[in-house]
Amino acid sequence: GVWCFTIAMPAIFVNSVAAEPKEFSALDTVSIAAWAFAVVFEIIADIQKAKWVKRGRQGTFCQVGVWKLSRHPNYFAEMLQWWSAWLFAYGSCSNGGFNYQWFFSILSPLFTMHILLNTGGTGVMSANGKNLKRYYDACPEEYARYR
Repeated sequence: GVWCFTIAMPAIFVNSVAAEPKEFSALDTVSIAAWAFAVVFEIIADIQKAKWVKRGRQGTFCQVGVWKLSRHPNYFAEMLQWWSAWLFAYGSCSNGGFNYQWFFSILSPLFTMHILLNTGGTGVMSANGKNLKRYYDACPEEYARYR
């Protein structure tokens, strides 16, 4: 319940303000473009990783496609989606100025980041300390450069 409410805060905010027909602003366009980019980026990262696994995990760790750039490209994209949704909600402010509900809804992307970065069982939290031993034992120099 708390998780669902927290991550839905930007959408709840958008749906709670009085309906006023407005044209899309540049900020709306940028936030939608960033969200769409993030969705496509996450899909690409997931497909590339699945293909790498299906091919027998060539190499010790995934370094194909967007995985060359980051150890967690799908997490980056997930966080970008939530930040973009929060930014898009700003356009729903009746006067385009500060609104305490919109500001309070920052908990949505912050909570998502907390889950992905600091909660046990997720890739980022599991990819620290002794959990990296398998990579450093297999190819220490290569993984140190990648990391």
